[in-house]
Amino acid sequence: MAIKTEARAKAVKNAIEKAETLTGAAGAKLGKILSLNENKTGGAPVALAMESMTRSAKSVPIAAGETGYSVSISMEWEILQ
Repeated sequence: MAIKTEARAKAVKNAIEKAETLTGAAGAKLGKILSLNENKTGGAPVALAMESMTRSAKSVPIAAGETGYSVSISMEWEILQ
């Protein structure tokens, strides 16, 4: 899924930028990556889950809107001083 792949790439980029800011402020640098994990938090987005629950109830309207993905990762680096 292209949207989820893009969300993962942005999450990694954001983590690297934040880690570089923090280590730079401490007068250190990032070393090699020690671990990289995607934190799993449930299944389908809420809008999709709601649609499947109400599919048989034709009288319940489903508002049009956006469906998005949120990706949470954790990364650990070696810190060089």
